[in-house]
Amino acid sequence: MNSARVFFRGGLLAYKALFNFKQTAVYIPTMLISPAFQILFFAYLGRYSGLADDNFFVVGNAIQATAIGCIYGMVLLLGNERQFDTFSAVIATSTRRGALYFGRAVLPIANGIVVTTFVLCTSVLLLDFRMPATALPAFGIVVLVSAVSCAMFGLTLGALALRLKDIWIISNLSYTLMLLLCGANVRPAVLPGWLHAISSCLPLTHGIEAARKVADGAALSQVAGLIGIEALIGGVYALLGYALLRLFEAGDRRGATLITV
Repeated sequence: MNSARVFFRGGLLAYKALFNFKQTAVYIPTMLISPAFQILFFAYLGRYSGLADDNFFVVGNAIQATAIGCIYGMVLLLGNERQFDTFSAVIATSTRRGALYFGRAVLPIANGIVVTTFVLCTSVLLLDFRMPATALPAFGIVVLVSAVSCAMFGLTLGALALRLKDIWIISNLSYTLMLLLCGANVRPAVLPGWLHAISSCLPLTHGIEAARKVADGAALSQVAGLIGIEALIGGVYALLGYALLRLFEAGDRRGATLITV
């Protein structure tokens, strides 16, 4: 029961204390308006260039929009421990680390799903985007798995933010690279070989591909392999992020030091 309380209650308190965008005046333009305009920009660019139809860009950018909440959320919820000089309290607690760290991913995941839902609704209104009603359950599963996978990637970046001086460099660079490499606007197959290899190891790449197939009418069973790969990638990043956090924590405890700003 104590671990469950730490997982949910601790995640909520960390979100309220460390998530910089929770104010309405900041959240709406940053988390909602910005990705909506991103979809509009690429959709109209696609119309002008004739490279792909609106649905290609709507679905790709809608899934990629989960990165806004999941990457920035996780980097802030972990990196701000260093910025606010509170990581020493985290080290001192005796609670289970799995509940302590992974519990912080719950609200960023929910936030990512909210952002994706919002931009899809915006696309329905402004771009006449349509998806078969029968595809919605499968599409929802793809969104959930993609958001979890991206949050675990954010966990790894958040762990690195405990050692980097500027958490914004790592979060902004990662978000921009994912926009380029994950297939939201450029098919990974047309990228140079080494970039294609990197894209295959990033979260969202396989989720975006699965989402496009589902939106085109594919059954859940037809994209189960892609969803499984997306989940596997998320699991790898979860283990990596957790290992880095425990490594940094052990080093700070062993040396009786804590690197702060």
